[in-house]
Amino acid sequence: MEIRLENISKRFGNTRIATDLSLNIASGERWHIAGPNGRGKSTLMQIIAGYVTPDKGKIHYLDAGKPVKIDQLYKHISLSTPYTDLIGDFTLAEQLSFHVGFKQALYAPAEVEQWLERAGLTAVKNRNIAQFSSGMKQKLKLILTLCSKADIIFLDEPCSNLDADGRQFYAELAQHRMQTQATWLVCSNNIPEEHFFCTRTLDLGTL
Repeated sequence: MEIRLENISKRFGNTRIATDLSLNIASGERWHIAGPNGRGKSTLMQIIAGYVTPDKGKIHYLDAGKPVKIDQLYKHISLSTPYTDLIGDFTLAEQLSFHVGFKQALYAPAEVEQWLERAGLTAVKNRNIAQFSSGMKQKLKLILTLCSKADIIFLDEPCSNLDADGRQFYAELAQHRMQTQATWLVCSNNIPEEHFFCTRTLDLGTL
């Protein structure tokens, strides 16, 4: 899917996120959104994902050249961020079942099970997510996001709360997902492990 930002402007209080920002993100491109802390990387990602409305400007989404309405965008995106929560009262198995109820799985259940095993989560499938460590929750978020069928993938600080093995797990899962066509946007505080596969960069510190 192609994304076109047309003269986007946004402020939060005294923080300027963007002023008349125009950008074309071609289908299949992999973008790293960079910039210092507090510069608005996460907010810009939310704007592009349709969760936050810009003060000025428009965003156009094109699927094979055809416009996609904003109220239909959710069908095309998959997103993992520190500010999106899992349902703590659900078990892992219940969360998986709930997720596929509104977001179509890209892979067969057996392949998802393999990623759960790689993440060390198979043994806790019947445990409430509220009992999970922050690292376990992050790995589950990544599985839900990257194993879903989507044209655009949004990742905000994907290696947060992950140890060395968790970061390696993320790299393996991301590389596997890249075998299937998608447009990627990754927010990162310049941590190469998070955006190692990105070939384009938007640095908010230079705007």
